[in-house]
Amino acid sequence: MQEAYARYRDEGLLIVGVNVTGSELKQGNTLEDIQAFVDKFGVEYPIALDVEGAASQAFRVLPLPTSFFIDAQGIIRFVRVGEINADEIAVLFDALRQESAAQR
Repeated sequence: MQEAYARYRDEGLLIVGVNVTGSELKQGNTLEDIQAFVDKFGVEYPIALDVEGAASQAFRVLPLPTSFFIDAQGIIRFVRVGEINADEIAVLFDALRQESAAQR
């Protein structure tokens, strides 16, 4: 995800990672462990801490990981369940941009 973010952020791609913090804490991980992961992998996009599980419930995020591609109007256009790589993100981001252009 970091690779895709670095490649496409100047073209409008915004990635927000959501850490299921409540589950992490129950597994014995700490906020420091979460930050260490972010640092280790050089994550530059924002990471929201879903401590109470509100985001997970609102978006019905199961199984993990799940990626949502949301257009400029806030409408979910694509959902990708499972791991995703930079090339797959590029394809979906391009499709999202094409849909947006067609709606104008």
